[in-house]
Amino acid sequence: MAEKEDYYQVLGVAKDATAEQIKAAHKSIMLKNHPDMVKNRKYPDDAAKQKALAEADLKFKAANEAEGVLSDPSKRATYDKYGHKGIENLNAGKSGASGQSYEQVAGPVVRKSYSEEDTLSFFEKRAERSRTEDGSNDGLTSEQRREKARQDRIAKRGGGSSSTPATTVPTPGSAINVFHDVATKVSDVADKLKSGDVAVPLADLEDFRKSLTKLEGMIDQQIARAKRGGPRP
Repeated sequence: MAEKEDYYQVLGVAKDATAEQIKAAHKSIMLKNHPDMVKNRKYPDDAAKQKALAEADLKFKAANEAEGVLSDPSKRATYDKYGHKGIENLNAGKSGASGQSYEQVAGPVVRKSYSEEDTLSFFEKRAERSRTEDGSNDGLTSEQRREKARQDRIAKRGGGSSSTPATTVPTPGSAINVFHDVATKVSDVADKLKSGDVAVPLADLEDFRKSLTKLEGMIDQQIARAKRGGPRP
């Protein structure tokens, strides 16, 4: 089955066209492809006339369909976001986003590049927030505490200058690479939620929050164990 042509292309207008421009474009196509207008033109033979009438009929119907969607603010908003599938869902009495994947609804995810330092810093900040919520106070500011943790980490690792962040590139399959991927995905999800463009069911959000809470607890334990210099499980 051939894919439907974009409604804006059908009418020959831009995606930011006004209601007046859409109405004018529709009227122009209607006049040009009206059966009475088409059949009264001169043709070399009857076959050519029938072909022209058939083509005009398709354009006539397509323009009517496009104008019916784009002239309705609600349907136009759904079409702009979900395309023809969204309109089909509306006509079937469903939500415009029904039957679409998370990626289709949220849009393409832009991958960011993170160093090992970025990844560990992310988890240090989570641990810092946890300590603050527990009421712990060592007399340092949050920034000073994170810097101290960074310096301790560099010293324990035994590499690099104290003023130069380590930028080891995670190797495939390594533990650091796993945390790098997790941090990237968490950051991407946070960006999507902040923008308000993601339509996620409440139950999924609650499950995701529970998983994050559990992960944070395990990460805090690992950070505390690492700072004490103890063995990792």
